[in-house]
Amino acid sequence: MIRRSMILPAFAAIALGAAACSSGAATGTPTATSAPATTSSSDSSSSGDGNSLASVDPCGLLTQQQVSQLGLTAEGPANNAESKGCGWRKGPTYSLGFYIYQNRPIDAVGSNGASKVTLQSHDAVETTASGTGCAVEIEVSRTSTVLVTTDANSGLTQSCRIAEQYATLIEPKLPAEQK
Repeated sequence: MIRRSMILPAFAAIALGAAACSSGAATGTPTATSAPATTSSSDSSSSGDGNSLASVDPCGLLTQQQVSQLGLTAEGPANNAESKGCGWRKGPTYSLGFYIYQNRPIDAVGSNGASKVTLQSHDAVETTASGTGCAVEIEVSRTSTVLVTTDANSGLTQSCRIAEQYATLIEPKLPAEQK
């Protein structure tokens, strides 16, 4: 069963942060070749229950070099009872967040406009929220996911394009998907 109520808190934080921004086109969009991917020691093994995500720091999914190259400003950790997260801002053009869920299967994401996203080695779905919010949920195990959220002032299409680019950028740093 897909529950939209679980994704709304992440979008609410993004929407509040983006409300004060002026519109503009996103520049310096992320690409998988902008910096070499690094892996953590947790990448090589997983128990299949999402525990391999326990050691992943959402703020560490982008290197300092990537943050600089992409022109991002760190907004810092955004942890809550359900997830650990981290946020950034690209000036007035978009906001970005990564959220690690240890106990949230991919079928628990929002249902409106959900569509499959093609990544290299993980299953993923894209969902939208009201306004300009977009998210890509990456499956790491049957019980754990990583959520990439964006909110672009230039609209929903641009927001989803940016979310997909960041999902592609961080995917190599995630533990191998466990089915």
